Amino acid sequence: MEERIKNVIGLAFNSDVSAMTIADCIPDKIEGWDSLAYLNLVALLEEEFNTSFDLDDIAAMAQGGETILGVVNKAAGS
Repeated sequence: MEERIKNVIGLAFNSDVSAMTIADCIPDKIEGWDSLAYLNLVALLEEEFNTSFDLDDIAAMAQGGETILGVVNKAAGS
């Protein structure tokens, strides 16, 4: 799951995050993380995991990394 999320993060921000841990995939450490790219990330995650997120989850995921992992796991029922 973490690698799939990292792949989507890399795609959304046009950034190589392969050497990063999921915990390091946060706004301060990823160049190009802005609000528009973040909304693209949310859309890509919804597509990748065939789910949708509520507004609270979308707001929480803006913290990045492990929060994204937790929200996606919750939405996927893992």
